[in-house]
Amino acid sequence: MKKSKRRKIEWEDKLFHLNISELEYVDLDKISSYSSDYTRDFKNYILFQRFPFFQWPLWLHCANDVTSNLFNPTTPLVLSNRINRNYIAFTSKRSIEEIRLDPSGMLSPTYDDWSIEFWIFADNRVHRPQHRLDRVVQRRDAFSTVVSTLWRERDFELSEEVYGIRTDVDEVLIEVKSILKGQKDFALLLLLVRPYNLTSISGIESVEYKKPSRAIGINHSDRIIASKNPDLVLTGNGSDGDIRIKRSGSDSFKCRCRYGMATLALGYKLGKGDNNFNFRVSLSKDRNIKPIKLNVKKLKNEFLESKNLRAKRGFTIEIPNQLFREWFYASKNSLLNCANPRNYYLQPGRADDPAMRSLFYITMGYNRMGYFEETQDILDSFLPYYSIADTKQVTDVVNGSYFLSALSDFFTISRNIDYLQSAYGKIKDIAIEIYQSSSELKNMDKWAKKKKNSIRDYLISSVHLHDVMLIAHALRQFSYLSRCIGLFGEEIKFNKEADRLEKIIIDSIDFDSLRISEEKKDEDKDVLPQMKDEFFVYNLFAGFPYRLNFLSEDNLRTLIEYVKYSFAGVPLFMRSLGGWDSFLSIITAINLLFVKDKLVYDILYVLMEAGKERFALPEVINPANGIGISGKGDSMVVLSLLFVLMRNALFIDHESRLEIFPVPREDWFVAGKEIVISNAPSRFGYLNFKIVTTRNEVQLHFNELPQYFPPDILINLPFRSRIIRGDDFLIKKEFGNSFLISGWPSVLRFVISRGGSR
Repeated sequence: MKKSKRRKIEWEDKLFHLNISELEYVDLDKISSYSSDYTRDFKNYILFQRFPFFQWPLWLHCANDVTSNLFNPTTPLVLSNRINRNYIAFTSKRSIEEIRLDPSGMLSPTYDDWSIEFWIFADNRVHRPQHRLDRVVQRRDAFSTVVSTLWRERDFELSEEVYGIRTDVDEVLIEVKSILKGQKDFALLLLLVRPYNLTSISGIESVEYKKPSRAIGINHSDRIIASKNPDLVLTGNGSDGDIRIKRSGSDSFKCRCRYGMATLALGYKLGKGDNNFNFRVSLSKDRNIKPIKLNVKKLKNEFLESKNLRAKRGFTIEIPNQLFREWFYASKNSLLNCANPRNYYLQPGRADDPAMRSLFYITMGYNRMGYFEETQDILDSFLPYYSIADTKQVTDVVNGSYFLSALSDFFTISRNIDYLQSAYGKIKDIAIEIYQSSSELKNMDKWAKKKKNSIRDYLISSVHLHDVMLIAHALRQFSYLSRCIGLFGEEIKFNKEADRLEKIIIDSIDFDSLRISEEKKDEDKDVLPQMKDEFFVYNLFAGFPYRLNFLSEDNLRTLIEYVKYSFAGVPLFMRSLGGWDSFLSIITAINLLFVKDKLVYDILYVLMEAGKERFALPEVINPANGIGISGKGDSMVVLSLLFVLMRNALFIDHESRLEIFPVPREDWFVAGKEIVISNAPSRFGYLNFKIVTTRNEVQLHFNELPQYFPPDILINLPFRSRIIRGDDFLIKKEFGNSFLISGWPSVLRFVISRGGSR
């Protein structure tokens, strides 16, 4: 090997590995999974320095604009998007790829590192929405999922709407309308193909406009089709510079760039009034888009009709709170778009988003939405071949536990006994592998020797109780599944192992030291070392989603109070991430429902306000401006859990009790208005009930019988009331504004007592 090449390899090794292998407490597997990000961000920095004359995407433009409230000095040698990860994910149920739209309207496909932008050239200068973000409004329709971006200026407006269509490939249709408010000597709409996206610079080595087909070829594949030929075509690259606008003619129909900085613009002359254009963009990584004649109006109407029909499938609600209602439907529709089983195929790569973790949380939402077909499709894609690769690896056992828990959750809500019987043999093999791994570890000291955990951003090489909780939960669920098909020996065996693990977990948490007395609140938090560990919050998973049998309500409340005190507010700010963690905040909120803490709505409504009408929630949010700063900018896992939180705010189906409005909000009970719950899946079957509020009375109508009667029904109201007795139910207990009954009455009536809550 040449000396210069050897020196280069040694230098790269020092740069990207930072000699961290010498630190015994670092999880090198997780570190290595981020190496591609380190390389990307270093490359971004070099290209940013090398080509200072380029126009940059929103996240980079704002970071270097000293007048912007998003100004953020570039870190020497590293250039990463840490100021605006907001985007809306738009895709098709059939597609594994998606288009991501940032707040300026830039569209970026996930299969490559380029983007589409729309600019206006008027008054002898270029106008970009990235420079005028305060004039741009973006929203996603909660029911149709159409994404619209409207940019208003004094002299013009530019709007783009995005629809999903299907030809021989999955596509998105971009309908662009430009309105000139007065006659201009020379004005252009510019469609630009740009060599960057939401995280990377340098994405186009070659780009070409093909006039006969009106196609734009990017990196040797046709990706975009224009509805009409442009009036001029312009190109740019690293050597010649960025796009420069001409009044006539074209400088070239294609260009290349060895730095990956090739760019192309199609220019369309604008007249006074409305100017309409359509562009098709491929969602297929492996297939070219083709120029075919389409009835655009018909395709749009078909898309809208299908989306509205899908919105009405499964669980539906009517509720006086419009914000709650819109987020309810927006999360349903957004989640349906990622139902393709291929999205969950296990592939080597990043440890920060394991496929099985996503599968567990997303199917949890599907099940409660009533989308059992989607869950079953995803589970079916794994069942024929899935197994735990190595029972000695914590991550493999954890992935198996996620899968087993997902399948159990599906059965618990769907009650599909035929599916359980057909899948039981396979999941038993997985359960046995989990059992064999867990049974070797007699206590946490032995478990600690593995020095591994599955918490994605926790790079310290150590175990975490979260993983033990998940494994115990999976074994408990398999015990339940065994009982459901009459295999009582398997039920007892796996139940005992779950009991053993839960005892280890509970014994490992010193609940007495976690109880925050008034005296402790006056002490300096630095004297409480556990509070410095922000990942303590994962102990809350013992309540939800894993709900350990050995965890008492008092101990769950202790964990919650400790987290509330430690984080000093909600949503939860994670110091090592630099923002609110949406996922952990929602997990905390769902646990707050179990202990009747009204703080749950502080989390719910702060997150919904952060997502606004875009109905997108980033994984990590800047508390100062509500903008995503790391992770996914439109997380399906977060949206799924948000739906679970909203559903649980309406009712919780405990194993032996149906609880309606665990933490009721008074502003939901508006005189003359109704709350209607229809086709809501639960462990008791589909629930259908209606709440009618008048000036003096609340009526709870149970419209249909569920498949199974809950042993008890607990109804919580937000104000003083008195239940009117009936012949078809038994009042077991009244406490405060809560009423515990047995039976399934056709109607329950509560007389409102004026004078406030008890």
